Amino acid sequence: DGPQSNEEKSLRVIVESLGLQDQVRFVGLVKQHHLPLYYSAADALVVPSLYESFGLVALESLACGTPIVTSPVGAVDQFIMEGRNGYVVESPSPQSLAGGMRRLLSPKTTGQTMLASDQIRASIRRYSWETVAGDLAQESKNICNSGELA
Repeated sequence: DGPQSNEEKSLRVIVESLGLQDQVRFVGLVKQHHLPLYYSAADALVVPSLYESFGLVALESLACGTPIVTSPVGAVDQFIMEGRNGYVVESPSPQSLAGGMRRLLSPKTTGQTMLASDQIRASIRRYSWETVAGDLAQESKNICNSGELA
């Protein structure tokens, strides 16, 4: 919400109190065409959302080969392969998200191995715009041919 928001001010206080000012950057709004650079540079994406209609941000991250930790929102349960391309934690609480981040960043503790970035990208290939558009066109044909619109 920007540098003047209460949330960002609160987060800046926490970052400073932990001595993390050299490791944390508040970059503000990032233009859509720059997002792949951010996703690809990250070790993980954390999605603490209370609500998502689908989970496009998670898909964008996975399309860049970056695993995610997310709360159970939208359709993430359909494309997250637990321990392989990310984790779905029980709630967006700081404790739950921290546990997911710990598991993702410390695979030795869980015995699970994250997929390589090219395999993470491949894990969501069925959600490409081309595939989704083709599925939608086929479903539209099916409805028209069934006479349900009559």
